[in-house]
Amino acid sequence: MNIRAIPAGVNFLSVLAEFLRADSAATRTALSDYMVLLPTRRAVRTLQQILSAAAPTLLPRMHAIGDLGDDILTLHQPDIVALPVVNDTARLGLLMELIQSQQQMLWQRAQALATALAKLLDEATLREVSLAGLENLVPQELAQHWGISLEWLRVITQQWPQMLSKRGQTDAAAARQEILNGYVKLWQRKPPAHPIVAAGSTGSLPATRRLLKTITSLPRGMVVLPALDTAMPDEIWDALPLSHPQKPLANLLADFGITRTQISFLVPTPAPHTALWQEVLLPAAATERWRNPNTRLITARDIMDARRPEILKNLSTCTAPDSETEAQGIALILRRAAMEGQTAALVTPDRTLAARVAAQMRRFGITVNDSAGASLDQSPPGRWIRLLLMCLNDGARTVSLLSLLKHPLSCFGETRATCRAAARTIERNYFRADAAPQNVSQLLSRAAEDLPLRKYLELLQPAATPQPLSDWMKDLRALAGSLTSEPDSEPLLWDQDAGEKLWQLFLQLETYSDYFPALSVDAVAALLEDRMRALALHPHDAHPRLQILGPLEARLHGFDVVVLGGLNEGTWPAEPAPDPWLSRLMREEMGLAVPDEILGLAAHDFYQLATQPRVILTRAEFMGGAPTVPSAWWRRLSAYIQACGGDENLLEDRVLLAAAAQLDAAPLLHPAPQPMPQPDAAHRPRRYSPSSLETLMRNPYEFYAKYILNLRALPALGEAADETDQGNFLHAVFADFTRQYPDRLPPDSVPLLDGIAGQYLERMALGATDQSFWRQNFHRARTNFLTWQKKILDEGRQVLGVEHRLLGLLETGMGPVELTARADRIDVNASGEWIVVDYKRKNAPTENEVLKFIKPQLAMEGWLLQQTGLPGYPTHAVGGAEFWPLLEDEPVQINSEKFSESLAVFPKRLAEFLGYYLQPDHAFTARALDPDKIFDDQAAYVRLSRAEEWEGEERRGAA
Repeated sequence: MNIRAIPAGVNFLSVLAEFLRADSAATRTALSDYMVLLPTRRAVRTLQQILSAAAPTLLPRMHAIGDLGDDILTLHQPDIVALPVVNDTARLGLLMELIQSQQQMLWQRAQALATALAKLLDEATLREVSLAGLENLVPQELAQHWGISLEWLRVITQQWPQMLSKRGQTDAAAARQEILNGYVKLWQRKPPAHPIVAAGSTGSLPATRRLLKTITSLPRGMVVLPALDTAMPDEIWDALPLSHPQKPLANLLADFGITRTQISFLVPTPAPHTALWQEVLLPAAATERWRNPNTRLITARDIMDARRPEILKNLSTCTAPDSETEAQGIALILRRAAMEGQTAALVTPDRTLAARVAAQMRRFGITVNDSAGASLDQSPPGRWIRLLLMCLNDGARTVSLLSLLKHPLSCFGETRATCRAAARTIERNYFRADAAPQNVSQLLSRAAEDLPLRKYLELLQPAATPQPLSDWMKDLRALAGSLTSEPDSEPLLWDQDAGEKLWQLFLQLETYSDYFPALSVDAVAALLEDRMRALALHPHDAHPRLQILGPLEARLHGFDVVVLGGLNEGTWPAEPAPDPWLSRLMREEMGLAVPDEILGLAAHDFYQLATQPRVILTRAEFMGGAPTVPSAWWRRLSAYIQACGGDENLLEDRVLLAAAAQLDAAPLLHPAPQPMPQPDAAHRPRRYSPSSLETLMRNPYEFYAKYILNLRALPALGEAADETDQGNFLHAVFADFTRQYPDRLPPDSVPLLDGIAGQYLERMALGATDQSFWRQNFHRARTNFLTWQKKILDEGRQVLGVEHRLLGLLETGMGPVELTARADRIDVNASGEWIVVDYKRKNAPTENEVLKFIKPQLAMEGWLLQQTGLPGYPTHAVGGAEFWPLLEDEPVQINSEKFSESLAVFPKRLAEFLGYYLQPDHAFTARALDPDKIFDDQAAYVRLSRAEEWEGEERRGAA
C-alpha cells in the first residue's frame, strides 16, 4: 500500500505541494495529470495558491470530498450514474409539507422539525446506517413514549424516500455516497493511469475510508495521512479511547490492515511542540509517564533555569479576565504579526470571539477575513429586509417602523436625506407625543393628510391571509424596490455583494416556491432569516497574511503565528448538540457518532494546530458574567507542567494582558463638580405656575434646565397612554359633566358620564386591553365622584368655575413676578365662601404637605383667588381646599382654619423664596435626588446634572 504521512507541526499543504512538484519532476508527469482529493474547499483553494505562486503552471484537478456541496458533484463522470440532487431549500419545503400533513402546527415549529429530521437523515446516510432499525430500538415495555418520536421519524424512514423516488431525485448526502462508491467500483475495475493523491483525510466516514483504501491499491495512487503519531508506544496505541486525537487514524490503519511502522513521512518529524503535545494528550491511563523521570520531556532544572526549555519555547498561554480583553489581546498578536511581515491566524470555534477580534482589528485599520464570513442577515440589506418583514408582521409598530424609516437604505420615494428628516418629524410630532399612536394604522388615522411619506407608509399594511411563496417574493421585491429608491434611481437595496446575494436568494425562493404551502408573513420572515443566515459575505480588502478560521478549516494550514482562542470547556471542545430523537445509547447501538468520537476528531484538529511553530492559547475567565472552566486540553497542559515540577502559570503571558488593558486605558478623569449655574437676572423667569414652583423647590437645577435652558425630556418612544394620560382623561370627563350640571345631579348621571367617557376613549384609540383597564378605573372614579358630589350638593355647595385660569402679581425684593394657575374647580358653599377643589387620579398630597407649602398648588390657587375674585361675586373669602383622589376612598380635606392661616403667610414666604433665586449671585444648585423616589422625567434632570459623579452612590441614596 502506498501510504505516506505528514507529521504535525509543519505546513501540511506546503509540504504536499513540494511533494507534488518533486514527484511530477521525478516521474516526468505533468501536474495537470494529477488528481488531488482534499477534505475541504478551503484546502483546495490554498493548495491551488501555493502551487501557482512559484510559477505559472497548469494545476492538478482538485476536489473536496468532505463537503456536501457542488464540489463533490464535480467528480461525477458518465461511467457513474447519480440521480439529480434535491436542492436544500426544496428539501426543507418538502419535509415541512410531510410534517404538516401529519400534524398541523406553527410554521416555525415545522421548520425546526424538518431541519432536525434532515440532519439525522444526512448523518445516517453518510455513516451508512439503516434507519429501519429504529422500529426495534427500544424494548416493548418502554416503547410507548418512543412511539411518539417514531411517528415523526417515519417521515424520513418511509415517506421521504417514497417522495424522492416519485420525483426521481436524491439527497446531497446520498449523491455523495453514490459518487464515492461509484469511483471505488470504477477504479477497482479499471485502474486509472494518472496519479491520484488523497491527502489530509482521517477516513472517519465509511465511503471515504473505502475510497482511500482503493486509492492505496492503485498503481499510481497515494494516501497522505495528517499528523500521525509514530512515537506512541504500541501498548498505548492499541488501547486508545474514542476521544484521543489519534483514534481516527488508528481505526483507519486497522481497516487497512497495516501498522504505523509501514508508513514513512514526507518530511522529518519536527521538534519540539509535537513531542510535547503527544505527551500532554496521552490517554488518562497512560499519564503515569508524566511522573517518570525517564519519559519526562521537561525537568525541574529546565523549569528553574531562567531560560525557557526548548520544548516550551514559542508556546504561551493567556488567561484574560473576560471575553473582550481576550479579543483585545488576540488583536494585538495579529497586528504585531502583520507589522513583522508574518502570517498569522486566530483559530476558534467561538463565533462571538471571532467577531470581537475582527472588530478590534478594525480599530487598527486592518480588515481580517473571517472564514465563516458575516451572514447576509447581518448586512445592511439583510437588516433592512428583516425590518420590512417585522413591520409587515407586527403592523408597523413604533419601534419597527422608525427603525425602517431611519435605516440608511430607506428612501420612501424621496432622497435619503429627506427621508431621514421626515422620520425625525414623524417621531417628534407623533411617536413622542402624549398617548402616542402605537402603529402605522393609528398614525395614518390621527395625522393630517399632509403627513410626510404618507403614500408609502400606507404600503406597510400587514397581509391579512397567507399567500404562495412566489407571490410573497414578487410583492416583497416590488415593495422593497419602491421603498429603497430615490427619485429616478435604481433601488439601493440590491447594490454591492450583499444586495446581489439577497436578490439571488429571492429568485431562488421564487424558483422553489412550489415546494412550500401558502405562508403567512411571520412564516416568510422565519424562512428568509433562516436562508440569509446560511449565506456568508466576505470582505474584498482583507489583509493578505491574517485570517480567522474554524478548527476544521485551519487544520491543514500552516502559519508563522497561530492563536487558539476560546479554550473553555463547552466552547472548544464544544459540547455535543443534544439529539432531539436519539439518546447516546441509541446512537451507539445504531452506529451513529457518539460524543467521544466527535471529541476525538476535534482533538485531532487541535493537535495539528497546537504543534505549529509559534502558538498562543487563550481563554477568558468569565463569559457573559459567568465563570468558565478551562478546556480539557488546557488543563492537561497545566497538569503536565505541574507533574514536571513547574507552576501551572509557567506559560502565562502577562505582558500581553497588560498591553491589552492599555488599549482602553483613559487618563484619570476628575469627577464633574456639583452644578451651580448662575444666569444673569435678565434670564431668570418672572412667571411661575404651581408645577414650576414645585420644581424649583424640589431641584433648582431641574428648574434651571427646564425653564431657563428650555431643555425638556422627550417622552419615551411610542409611549402608550400612561397614568398621567388616564388622570387627564378623568379630569376632562368630570370637568365636562360639572360644566353642564354645576348645581345638581340629574337622574341619568351614570349614563351621561359613561357617554362623555366613551367619546374621549374613542378619540384616544386605546388598545383593547388598555381600554378595558381604563373603563374599570373610570367606573370606580365615577362612583366616588357621584358620591362626593351628592354630598357637597346636599350641603349647599355648587360649582362656580371649571378649569378656571387664575393670574396675579406678587411683589418680591427683586421686583414683581407673575403667578398663574388653573383651578380644576372652584365651588361656593352655603356661607358664600369659595372652596378650591383639585382632582387627582390617586396619591393626593397630604394636609401637612399643603400647609407647609411642600406641594404649593392649593395655596397658590387659594391666594390668587383671594386677589382676583370671580366675576359677579363680591366676596374674596376662601373657606377651604380639597383634593379629590378619584381612585381612592375619601377626599383629602384641608382644615379650613389652618388653610386660612397658611394663605396669610403664603405671599411673604413665597416672595422671600423667589426673591432669593431672582438675585444674580444665587445659584440654581443641583440636588442628588434618589431616582427611585421621583418620577422618570424628574430623574432625567438628576442624570443631566451627573449626580453620581459629584455625590457618589451612597450619599446619593442617603439624600
